[in-house]
Amino acid sequence: MMFIERVKCPTCGNSSKITLLSIPFSNPELLRWLNSYYRNRIPKGSLDGMDYILDQCAACGLIWQRQVGDDDLLNSLYEIWIEPKDSQIYNEGRRSVQQALAYVSEVVTVLSYLAINPKDANFLDFGMGWGHWCQVAKSFGCQVYGADLSESKMAQAHANGIPMIDPFFLDSETYFDLINTEQVFEHLANPHRILTGLVRKLKPNGLLKISVPNGTGMEKRVHRISWDVTPSSRPLLMPVQPLEHINCFHRKSLDIFAASVGLVPAKIPLKYEFRYAANMSSLKNAARGLLGITYKNRLYPTYRFYRRGGVDHPFGHPQRGDG
Repeated sequence: MMFIERVKCPTCGNSSKITLLSIPFSNPELLRWLNSYYRNRIPKGSLDGMDYILDQCAACGLIWQRQVGDDDLLNSLYEIWIEPKDSQIYNEGRRSVQQALAYVSEVVTVLSYLAINPKDANFLDFGMGWGHWCQVAKSFGCQVYGADLSESKMAQAHANGIPMIDPFFLDSETYFDLINTEQVFEHLANPHRILTGLVRKLKPNGLLKISVPNGTGMEKRVHRISWDVTPSSRPLLMPVQPLEHINCFHRKSLDIFAASVGLVPAKIPLKYEFRYAANMSSLKNAARGLLGITYKNRLYPTYRFYRRGGVDHPFGHPQRGDG
């Protein structure tokens, strides 16, 4: 197994950077953290010669891990070191009514914004994980496709009736009303190439959603990173988690990334989201739901819908980005 060195910003291509942190993966404290997190599944010596280096782009502000795994290392990471069965059990355990309702609200809001019937909707969930979002969208009658590199996840999706595709090898007539990427771009060694390919498969009025961990202010917190294996250390480290979260975004870096392929923020009116807020079983739940919508779509900096620049809204009203 080898690693790839990313010397330029992987989203905007700028070569001017500041190194925020650099320690070898053989560092005893880091190695102890990795062995704890991956349950001692990393073979001894697998990361020899590899360093955990955090660089920040001087142009867009993205923070990225300079050295990342090659295809062989990533396959080991996501199929062996992260044991698929454990991952599935963990994700199934996190499923809840609230999560399902959030997916329902998101799907219906998009359908309403695009003014299309579910039976006419063509959706792609790129990096779909275990396919929970796909199942919700499919239940509305949408044509939903999934894409993932994990063989175990693809097999699970197939068992649930979700067709799997490689969007970069589709015929030229296949385009999508919505491309959903939930917790994907923080993992990609070449995010710009992937986003460029996805945009080519977006319908003229279509939406592309990017949701990634919030790395706002991470450059100011790097010095506080602790390799303590207790759960309390996890939130600080999560946006730049070694090996996995190799791209750390804030709103500016995410919008610059999108703009580099011709995308602009799509401002979805709150009336759609409030209209279809799903959990109105009590005043408390209703208030919580409405506040959650407002926070996620207006205040959470790295949950964003984008559309092609210069393309009008399906109702005929040009949409302005919400900054």
